[in-house]
Amino acid sequence: MKGEFEIARKRVTIYHIGAQNLTLKADDGGLQNAARAPIVFYNAFANEADEIARALSELSSVNLTLAAVSGLEWSSEMTPWPMPALFKKEPPFEGGADEYLQTLTQQIAPAVLAKTGDAAWLGIGGYSLGGLFALYSLYKTPIFMRVASVSGSLWYKDFREFALGSHLAGRLERAYLSIGDRESMSKNEYLKTALEATRDIAAYFESLGAGSKFELNPGNHYADEIGRTVKALAWLACGEI
Repeated sequence: MKGEFEIARKRVTIYHIGAQNLTLKADDGGLQNAARAPIVFYNAFANEADEIARALSELSSVNLTLAAVSGLEWSSEMTPWPMPALFKKEPPFEGGADEYLQTLTQQIAPAVLAKTGDAAWLGIGGYSLGGLFALYSLYKTPIFMRVASVSGSLWYKDFREFALGSHLAGRLERAYLSIGDRESMSKNEYLKTALEATRDIAAYFESLGAGSKFELNPGNHYADEIGRTVKALAWLACGEI
């Protein structure tokens, strides 16, 4: 069961997955979850959220609301500070994460909560640069208690040092960080650091007392994007499945 709306020039799609006691609110078309399911905000690159939600719904143990945000300026809104392009003929990264995070926390999240009701907890997740943004948000706002960075772009310039040397804004309950076993096989000075950065940040979260899971998946950055994401979000919601 899902609903959609637009806000702040973004498309937000709400999926109720495995939740009980769902009723359709006649006044605004929103969805009310009497079971207080957790909400995970997922920053989507394209239209992958439908496939992710469909796969999650096949897992009987998963009970959550997935709020997928699309229409993002990926190289700007998912990046914490400016950085040159990785390769020639590609645009540079603009570093607009702080501005988008303000939109997410002050406009998008309240609008989602108005339609779903209170949540057991709020989480955030993403793939690639979306995974980078998810981790970055933990240092800027206390509202997210669980995080999934799936094949996250943790090679980003100075991000490992920022993550290991900064304080989280709130309490972190669970963190899931994964990467493909071929993702660091690169001559690029940044991409080759991805595995080390992912492992180090996962270990750092564990040292802070969070339930932290690091997973090494087979393949490169583009292998089984949906399956990797489903595993991550399911683990946030209910642990091992």
